[in-house]
Amino acid sequence: MMIRNSVFTAFALGLILPVLCFAQGADTVEEPVFIDGVAAYVNEHVITVGDIVPIIQVERKRLYSQYQGDELAGRLKVVYDSALNLLIEKYLIVDSYEEQNLRIPDWVVDRRVTEIIHDNFGGDKSRLMDALEKDGLSYQEWWDETQQFIIVEVMKDTHLNDSVVVSPEEIKKEYEKNKGSYKVPGRVELRMIFLPAESEKAGAEAKKKAGSILESLRGGADFEKVAKKYSQEEHAEEGGYWGWIEPSVLNSELAGALKVVKAGQISKIIETADGFYILKVEDREEERDASLQEMQVQIGRKLRSEKMKEMYDAWMERLKKDAYVEIVQSSFSVN
Repeated sequence: MMIRNSVFTAFALGLILPVLCFAQGADTVEEPVFIDGVAAYVNEHVITVGDIVPIIQVERKRLYSQYQGDELAGRLKVVYDSALNLLIEKYLIVDSYEEQNLRIPDWVVDRRVTEIIHDNFGGDKSRLMDALEKDGLSYQEWWDETQQFIIVEVMKDTHLNDSVVVSPEEIKKEYEKNKGSYKVPGRVELRMIFLPAESEKAGAEAKKKAGSILESLRGGADFEKVAKKYSQEEHAEEGGYWGWIEPSVLNSELAGALKVVKAGQISKIIETADGFYILKVEDREEERDASLQEMQVQIGRKLRSEKMKEMYDAWMERLKKDAYVEIVQSSFSVN
């Protein structure tokens, strides 16, 4: 486990990638060679490539697995620039906090440290220390980084959350503007019977049993009782009852099958990689236009998020205006 990830993940949003130089073969892309150096100066702070590298592993591997050549280089540059800007903003926020002579008590940081040890290391501090050693961090360095993360979150809450208000009039205006795009998804009241196929032999037996069950159901057998007796899925004890659900939460085979099953009807046998399903649609509601009342909360969150971003961007512009920021490395090369 990378300790730095536990501190910065929420702040960096998984967008941090280092300045890279890496060799590319004819058909494959080799693992990158990280070249350390200064990425940026923020007031008295220095952001280095080495600061960034430990928290970029998941995103770097994803990009390397999906892209190569110019496409890879372009996507790496976008995420690198975004990440560098996020780290710059972190230091701007921390400096603003210190200039105001604000102080978070040490016990607040200690409590967060305790939570991290509990959640990520089973309450064993020695496991934390081992992970810190692997990351090349001292406990005090990690404690300081945790404190900075808390400072950033506190400052964001202070400058944004309490001051962002969305009025009912704004929500109504947004709803009317995009009325046709707001939908209530279709849903079904579902019962299910499932017979697993854990092997070729078991699959043949399950298929035969599913055929017998379907025949009995079509002959008038009670679906709930049959499900309790034969089904092997999580709702079997409730007669295979899943309640009202959106078909999209199911796998594609089941969702597709439900499109043609009318209310009160039973599906054909649906064969998937894991076994055989029989579905019953007790009732169904088709997709429809959503009312303003139904969309109020969702639209309010959307507008609030947009306002918070505008306020955050304006806040960062003010902080940058009064600070010294120099970006040294804002790109990388692909050889």
